[in-house]
Amino acid sequence: MCNALEKGRLDCEGAQAGVHAVLEPGLLRYDAEIERHLAGVVGREWLIGRIDTWLRADDDSRMLWLTGKPGSVNSAIASWLCRNRREIAAFHLCDANNMDKADNRRCVLSIPWQLTTQLQEYQTRLGQMDMQSIVQQAAPVTLFDHLVAQPLSYSFPRPDRPIVVLGDGLAEATHGGENQLATLLAQGLAQTPRCFRVLITSGPDPQVVHELQSFRPE
Repeated sequence: MCNALEKGRLDCEGAQAGVHAVLEPGLLRYDAEIERHLAGVVGREWLIGRIDTWLRADDDSRMLWLTGKPGSVNSAIASWLCRNRREIAAFHLCDANNMDKADNRRCVLSIPWQLTTQLQEYQTRLGQMDMQSIVQQAAPVTLFDHLVAQPLSYSFPRPDRPIVVLGDGLAEATHGGENQLATLLAQGLAQTPRCFRVLITSGPDPQVVHELQSFRPE
């Protein structure tokens, strides 16, 4: 029995290593941006309180959309939440001036990597997939479906907290009149369980407004 348990542990560790090996090239780091923005949160306790109320609510409000001018306090709030709220399981900061952080594929690969560090069952499900083939061939919306929506859907055990993906500065992901990131996040809510939520900050970009028209901004 001990041998069987040890083999199971090694298999699990091998699957974890395989998942991370495929996803890690897409992982994006935001430490510098978070540190830069944190000072701007002073005096915004009322907004943090509003977000905390949303996080605690057990209702159908699965997207919180904060609007504001580019470079506004929203980025400071997003950075503070990443450091202080364990519900934030994955984070993407859009930056039109950074080739990697404006790349929708990189974003969609970074989100699953972050989720694997929070959800053991999710990591296990990814480990059972042909990750290499999926990552090599799929477009961003298809990647999100395969790597996020589908693994989180079928009989996924309810975690002890909401699992929130936070997208900051979503307007900067608009290219050529399209915002694929807004599209896939909005569509993802329809495919995932209620524990999965999305928190978005965005400037007044027409394409973001169009993609999220069924949601009410704050």
